[in-house]
Amino acid sequence: MVPDTASAPPPASALAGLTQRLARNLAMQSVTQVMHLVISIASVYVLTRELTVAAYGGFNYMLAVIVFGLTLADLGVSTILVREVVQAPERTEPLVQSTLGLKVVMSVVPMAGAWALALLLLEGDVRWAVVIFSLTLPIQAFTLPLVVLRARVLIKRAAVAEVANRVTGFVLMLAAVYAGFGLVGAAVALVIGEVAGLVAILAITRAFVRPIPRVDLGAWRLILGASLTLGLVNVLGALVNRIDFFMLERMTSMEDVGVYGAAYRLPTLLERLPLLAMGTIYPLMSGLAVRDPNGLRAVYHWTITRSALLAVPIVLVVSLTAPWIIALWNGPGYEGAVTPLRWLIWSTGCMYVSVIASNVLIALGRAHGALSAWIVAAPANVFLNLMWIPRYGATGAAAATAASFAIAMGVSMWMAERHLSRAVRA
Repeated sequence: MVPDTASAPPPASALAGLTQRLARNLAMQSVTQVMHLVISIASVYVLTRELTVAAYGGFNYMLAVIVFGLTLADLGVSTILVREVVQAPERTEPLVQSTLGLKVVMSVVPMAGAWALALLLLEGDVRWAVVIFSLTLPIQAFTLPLVVLRARVLIKRAAVAEVANRVTGFVLMLAAVYAGFGLVGAAVALVIGEVAGLVAILAITRAFVRPIPRVDLGAWRLILGASLTLGLVNVLGALVNRIDFFMLERMTSMEDVGVYGAAYRLPTLLERLPLLAMGTIYPLMSGLAVRDPNGLRAVYHWTITRSALLAVPIVLVVSLTAPWIIALWNGPGYEGAVTPLRWLIWSTGCMYVSVIASNVLIALGRAHGALSAWIVAAPANVFLNLMWIPRYGATGAAAATAASFAIAMGVSMWMAERHLSRAVRA
């Protein structure tokens, strides 16, 4: 008789020390995250007071273009590479070098797309800010050796590179804005910060891998084949996260983009926490997926429960204090961001849960399960934006985002449970 492994108690070894490892790694990241939080708060405080609402809208529009471009320039390749390095560490250097060559080539297409968008549809400072800031796409391609630190969970070393990037970009951005260089000056400053971060990454990872791009068409086909589904997941997720900025600009005004961007900043900051936790948990999940599916299910349930318990008070506190947050942080002219913030924080709460489910599907090699969630959520998001933005502006865009993330959460959780049960019974 076949034992019922699906109902067997989860092995203690899978969870042994996970709380301590997670706490230790998050503690090591705490200095970096405090720095990131201070810089983000100060950046928004300064930009919303030194730039007009429309110019601040242009700043957020520029960020939306590049975030979407970075998604197209990666297509899930980096995440798949982490999994491959964890499962086959002896092949680290050839894997990284081949993927680096692919990433460099992939970064050219979205950069050209950003230039075309800027030159054909935008004007003034926003146009040139997008053109300049899109140079971060090839720069980011060369940061690929960072995946070696992620695979080996070397959190402290990875944090050094982020400090170099954020501090350099922040200091130069403040100097540019106060000197009167406006949005274009801020874009130049942020590009220089990306260069500083790249230099730090290459210096830190040189002991693990030589950052030499390799042209290997066979390896590129294999990598893209493995990452294609995940790439579509990321593209559709980025669509839900960023298309509202583009639709607001087209259907209302850049001032509405500025108000929406003000509401978006805090949820974006709060979404870093589960992503940081996954830096520790995803490599563990990748290893358990091939050697201990029952242990993987235990880790998944442990993680998703605690993530949900963390999300609930965050959503409630931000919803209650939204007027105070906007008044203190953004100042006069951004009162219209209060209701959008109350909607967007619900999308953050849903993301705390869905990111865990998506990562367990990826670790299992079942990224199509995560794709199913966004195949439903992305069209719903576009439809709701078309319905609500003309009538409600930024509030309509925020409500559409919250509804879409709720859909993605429900579908991804269902798919994760389905595939975990199959893996345990196999």
